[in-house]
Amino acid sequence: MRRGCTAAALWLLALAAAWAPPASAAAPRFDACVRVLADPGVDSGVADDCRRALAQAWPAMVAEVWPIDGARPRFEIRLMTTAGFRALHRDRIADWGVGLAAGDRAWVDVERSLGGGRSAAHVTVHEAVHCLLHQALPGVAGVPAWFHEGLAQDLSGEWRFRDTVSLILDGRVPDLASLETGFPADARRADQAYRTGLLAVQSLRAWHGHDAVPRLVTAARRDGDFRAAMREVTGAEPSAFRERFAGSVRLRFGWLVAATRWPTFFVLLAAAAAVGIVARRRRDRRRFAALDDHALRPPEIEAEDQ
Repeated sequence: MRRGCTAAALWLLALAAAWAPPASAAAPRFDACVRVLADPGVDSGVADDCRRALAQAWPAMVAEVWPIDGARPRFEIRLMTTAGFRALHRDRIADWGVGLAAGDRAWVDVERSLGGGRSAAHVTVHEAVHCLLHQALPGVAGVPAWFHEGLAQDLSGEWRFRDTVSLILDGRVPDLASLETGFPADARRADQAYRTGLLAVQSLRAWHGHDAVPRLVTAARRDGDFRAAMREVTGAEPSAFRERFAGSVRLRFGWLVAATRWPTFFVLLAAAAAVGIVARRRRDRRRFAALDDHALRPPEIEAEDQ
């Protein structure tokens, strides 16, 4: 009897295993995938901050950029002084650049990575996102620069709401089509391009779901074509997404652009002054009317006894 029960139990376990869904592989661990090295002269406290920030951002980065079971990315990030960074990359990057990434390594100029709410830790995470994307999409055609840079901006936490506002106030938002293959060399225009890419990635999530990025990466990796992946995820041609993005920016922020142009600004200022003057005159009339209703009568003076 006992032998029969044991056989039945084993049969049930085998049946359950056959019907159970396959378990997904565990996410790759940070310490098994990334090495962060600091050159001589780099402040040890800054280096520790960079390692800690990258370790904290790692789960979100992997969830977005590495939807690949059973595979493990490997790359190295080198933290450098300005002198060392410029000596190594003088001819490969614009003067304003403070980070550079390839497939399996990245370099960060920690001394010039400060300012505007940004830190060396932000730049380290930013370049790590580039490394992940390079390894997740090897040989994939048509990956736009705005997607690479916008996603790196987003996941590194460099974005602030004032960045979007300042992008709009700077003037015309760059067309995504002009940011497909690269970014401008001019520092000011490049800054606009980075913020535009960030806004485009955020719009991608807002319109097509919070998981739009990992679905896009998965489809692009499978088909070897980012444009085909955009068609699958968005249901339209990439050009349609670019047009919708441009229209969305005009609709959401057009009033802000118009309000800050000089002629419009002075018209609004004059209108506000006129409204203030009218309101003040009405207030003064009410006060004068109240004084008329309660006019002061001269005091009665009693004659003194002689």
